[in-house]
Amino acid sequence: MSIIVVGLNHKSAPIEVREKLAFNPNSINTALSLFSQKYQDQNAEIVILSTCNRVELYISSQDGAIKAEDVFSFLADFHKIELNTFSPYMYHYNDDRAVNHLFFVTSSLDSMVLGESQILSQVKEAYTTAAMEEATGKILNQLFQQALNAAKIVHTRPSIGKRNVSISSVAVEFAEKIFQDFTGKIVIVVGAGEMCELLLKHLYEEGARTFIV
Repeated sequence: MSIIVVGLNHKSAPIEVREKLAFNPNSINTALSLFSQKYQDQNAEIVILSTCNRVELYISSQDGAIKAEDVFSFLADFHKIELNTFSPYMYHYNDDRAVNHLFFVTSSLDSMVLGESQILSQVKEAYTTAAMEEATGKILNQLFQQALNAAKIVHTRPSIGKRNVSISSVAVEFAEKIFQDFTGKIVIVVGAGEMCELLLKHLYEEGARTFIV
């Protein structure tokens, strides 16, 4: 069996490109099912990780039957976009490099904010979703369970997990340096996703009470 990861992230692609490949909960289930059916003869296993900062597909197949180009084509067909709109921004790793990449991602060592804790739950959710769709098997089950266990250890290290860090908490800290405090101020938050919910929580904890979303 061979393992490959294909994706893009905040370092390789601008947000307007990442948005074109993003999956919502419903589309992830559909994509998992379609991919598994298409590559059933290759004993394909797949996990799709889609966050605001990255879209990555982790795939296991027999004898490396599924190549990066196959995944590019699948993404283009699924999202109904031209291949050349995103392919220059993509990266792909095979076998040992793919495994190392997953461990780095899950441990937040590849995150925009080093040590942010949200990625661990995002990887866990991506794996759980794929497992519930029966899109994983022996290879990816073992790989993701090991990556998640390793990440939990990493996040308990004082240098990484000494505080609950996220992009939203860093944004609030930066804003505090400018405004000192949020008392009596109106805060405008653009968006309504999970990151925005965390941002509102951090702002409220720091004294903000008036929001426009």
